[in-house]
Amino acid sequence: MAGRALARRWAGLAACVSMIGALPIGPARGQPVVAPEKPVGADVLEQLCATSGDAMALACDGFLRGTMEGLLFAQINAFGESDFCPPAEGLSTEELRQIFLEYLEEDPDRHDQPAAQILLEALDARYPCDDGEDVPDDPAALLIGHA
Repeated sequence: MAGRALARRWAGLAACVSMIGALPIGPARGQPVVAPEKPVGADVLEQLCATSGDAMALACDGFLRGTMEGLLFAQINAFGESDFCPPAEGLSTEELRQIFLEYLEEDPDRHDQPAAQILLEALDARYPCDDGEDVPDDPAALLIGHA
């Protein structure tokens, strides 16, 4: 059973990282988009999330929200279930930020690891799925502010 959970976790991470790497951030319209050489590190995201300022908060929140949605959709599409089951009332980006920062604070030696991996582990630790627990048909509904 642990092998299956690990396979789901890595499939979700791979899908999420590939989606993030494909985001057209930076180049002007018409310019080629080059995927980053490595995933965004937990140290970089921690700096974004811990720094005050609108631009930093937006970057942090966008990464966290996009990563959570990517993990949920990738895992549900690939396996019909998720490693984590957020509360039915959803999560705000502020709650996601707090979950990520608290989890990283508990194990500061992991700053060099991919931020998406740390977020997945933090969500799994905070919101483990009970046996037989269903994830909604529209996992994005678990995010507060989703239209």
